[in-house]
Amino acid sequence: MGILNHVANFFWEKRVSIDDPHYWPTLFGKLFGTESKTGIMVNTDSALRTATVFACIRVLAETEASLPLQVFKRRKDGGKDLADGHSLYPILHDSPNHFQTSFEHREMYVGHLGLTGNAYDYIVRNGASQILELMPMDPSQMEVELSEDKKTLYYAYKDPKGESHIYSADKIWHKKGMSYDGYVGLSPIQLMREPIGLALALESYGATYFGNFAKPAGFLSVPGKLTDDAKKKLKESWANAYSGPENTWKTAILEHGLDWKQMSISNQDSQFLDAKNYQVEEICRIFGVPSILVQHPDKTSTYKSSEQFMLSFVMHTIRPRLVKREQSMNLYLLSEKDRKEGYFCEHNIEGLLRGDIKTRYTAYEIGRRNKWLNANEIRAKENMNPIEGDEGEIYENPNTSVNKGDQNNALPEEEE
Repeated sequence: MGILNHVANFFWEKRVSIDDPHYWPTLFGKLFGTESKTGIMVNTDSALRTATVFACIRVLAETEASLPLQVFKRRKDGGKDLADGHSLYPILHDSPNHFQTSFEHREMYVGHLGLTGNAYDYIVRNGASQILELMPMDPSQMEVELSEDKKTLYYAYKDPKGESHIYSADKIWHKKGMSYDGYVGLSPIQLMREPIGLALALESYGATYFGNFAKPAGFLSVPGKLTDDAKKKLKESWANAYSGPENTWKTAILEHGLDWKQMSISNQDSQFLDAKNYQVEEICRIFGVPSILVQHPDKTSTYKSSEQFMLSFVMHTIRPRLVKREQSMNLYLLSEKDRKEGYFCEHNIEGLLRGDIKTRYTAYEIGRRNKWLNANEIRAKENMNPIEGDEGEIYENPNTSVNKGDQNNALPEEEE
């Protein structure tokens, strides 16, 4: 009855006829997913049960969610100051609502984006239009509608109680993946249903194969011809005596010329393992995640160090996603007045780019020597407290400068 109600509501809300073929793929895609050529239905639930899909989304979600998300204010000299007094700061940095941390919220919506191409939050505001909470919404229950004049977006949402609501765009923070029309993101799972369906088929085959104790099927042969009734009885008696886990490794006794012949096909012949490995790499390509991050060895890697590898991952996978999210926050969560005053949202990705201690300290030395890093800036990067007083704020070359307290120990200048 639940599915029938969903179908009825779909046609009622859309005001369409059952003869209209345009809406059938949309309806059944939302209800059941899309069948791949393997015959396996691919939807968000089935895709997430694929180890590589789950691992890729986990890597992206946990990496993005672990980065500090802060609000800054641009200075007139081009610099920036932390705006931790802004009302949006604790919502983005600490907790967006009364039941999620910032990490949990971002981990969730990155997962929604990876599976459906869209993520939504209802924006709770006070009477002064100040944001109080960001409440997550189920993307499978959301329909995005464009007005006839192509100027206004509306969001039709069915809540957990089954009640329908229509929201204007200013009430919803909509995060989109790659989009064809500009207002709804494309679902990676539906677009890539064939490689994901093949991965599911390979897992199903492997489970069935080893569920049969890695024993291939076979056939019984007898001299002469059997009646249909005799065939049925022979099949049933053989299955009862030698099939199933409880009968594994039993010795078969063959009488009256009965012969068992095994139909053998090895995993190597069917290239089962090669196909599984290829599908891991194929799914990693979909999400832009290096296969080594999902514990799959990358034999083609040409990186000379872990720093080069991480820099490539940040530049080509993480940074574009963060920039897209930051621009969305600036446009939809900050007011026009905030933007004019120079406020903006930004992730701190420096932790992902940290090298080993020798590399970091060499870089700090270069910064101090060339007077574009001071001691406190370096200490902040190493999660250390600043030096008390003004000493840590001075930009100087420690190799050529003498601190006031060390003047008595300075080497005398040579006489000409």
